[in-house]
Amino acid sequence: MVDYRERLNEAMTAAKMDTKELAKRLGVSYQAARKVVEGLSKTFSAENNAVAARELNVASDWLALGAVSYTHLRAHETSLH
Repeated sequence: MVDYRERLNEAMTAAKMDTKELAKRLGVSYQAARKVVEGLSKTFSAENNAVAARELNVASDWLALGAVSYTHLRAHETSLH
């Protein structure tokens, strides 16, 4: 099973966003973001998960739960624009 850290890193890679930029957009310290990115902390708060998902252009449900495939979500989001 893919965990939160893996989904977050996949989304960050696709968005070409590093930990420093994600932390800035979330309004958290670099260290706090790094802990989640590296799997040292389990997840972001619900609010920060929603913001991270928006900034990374993925569905917050996918990021938080891995409920549906990332590529399915990207295709769906693209069709909406």
